[in-house]
Amino acid sequence: MTMTRLKISKTLLAVMLTSAVATGSAYAENNAQTTNESAGQKVDSSMNKVGNFMDDSAITAKVKAALVDHDNIKSTDISVKTDQKVVTLSGFVESQAQAEEAVKVAKGVEGVTSVSDKLHVSRR
Repeated sequence: MTMTRLKISKTLLAVMLTSAVATGSAYAENNAQTTNESAGQKVDSSMNKVGNFMDDSAITAKVKAALVDHDNIKSTDISVKTDQKVVTLSGFVESQAQAEEAVKVAKGVEGVTSVSDKLHVSRR
């Protein structure tokens, strides 16, 4: 009977070790998959940020070009910044009408969702 118990004990030990190894392997595989998914999400997020930055830079350039091309706006004193497709105009203009025209021009640029007017009329 002692020999039978020894065989059962060895068999039981082998089954337990196999189960532990299989469970550890499954855990490691699941953990690796989760890590890969997390890394993939971070890359996607970074790519979106780069894409948004590129979009914002292009919008800024288009707005500046549109202001330079406009005959009634002295654009040298106007600063243009874009964040998430929202354009902010700041600086100085010669009149309120010129400020309103600058905002109108900026709103007309493709990709602009809204314009924040921080322009000031200079008292020269």
